[in-house]
Amino acid sequence: MLVSAYDRLAAERGDPPGGGLYALPEATLGSATRLPPILLAKDAAPHGIDIADGKLAVVERRYAGDAPPQVSIGLYDLQANRLAAVVRDTRLCRANDLVLLPGPALEVTLDRGPCTQGKPSGDGRVAEIVWPDGPGARVDILEDDLRFPNGIAAVGSDIVVADTRAQALRMLGSTARRVLPGGPDNITRDSAGRLVVALHPSLLRFGLHRYGWPLGDHAPSRILRTDFRTGASELLFDDPDGTTWSGATVGLVIGSALLLGSVREQGLLVCPMPGGSA
Repeated sequence: MLVSAYDRLAAERGDPPGGGLYALPEATLGSATRLPPILLAKDAAPHGIDIADGKLAVVERRYAGDAPPQVSIGLYDLQANRLAAVVRDTRLCRANDLVLLPGPALEVTLDRGPCTQGKPSGDGRVAEIVWPDGPGARVDILEDDLRFPNGIAAVGSDIVVADTRAQALRMLGSTARRVLPGGPDNITRDSAGRLVVALHPSLLRFGLHRYGWPLGDHAPSRILRTDFRTGASELLFDDPDGTTWSGATVGLVIGSALLLGSVREQGLLVCPMPGGSA
């Protein structure tokens, strides 16, 4: 299992942010283990990641004060342990998360509009990156009317996006959507293909917490597992006050454990699955 980490607050303050990709062996779950970063340099700025068919795709989103983030999309060949391709395009400056598709191709969420004057603007979008035969990659904007698109995942041949401020999951190219009890952040899949979604029950409290503003000491955390097609859902974790785990941004079911990451907590929280079932 790979984990991406980057101290964005430190970078925005002008401090060294640290960060990188970390390999977390399943055998170490629940133990206080320090892991060295792998694959990327120590000053890397990984954001969303995805792995499929021996390839690793990484959004690198580097911050420096109030300037627009510097973004690139890297495609790694894991068998050869090398960077196979990199894409830099001004339209990708708000890249958040991505999903790998055959081809190879990527679909990438752009959580806000273009970086026009260094300030977030406009609705979020989804871009597609395709590597045709020959050098270079093609970047196309697929949809441009989302309210802070965040996590993204494949459900069979369909693509589902976390439409955070709309508090819903949305299927691209379709009117299909699922309203959720909170603003969705990152999406993972369990072994049965169901979606595991980190939710922010209060986007206001999450924003205060993320920036370290007054009244932002804690933010609620909620993890939901859902079948997008049927709507059947199961609450896996709920911390309304955020005192156990604050501001959860991702949940992952691995074996009989639920792992939680956070916007500001140190490390990962490992919990037994409800009823001991995965």
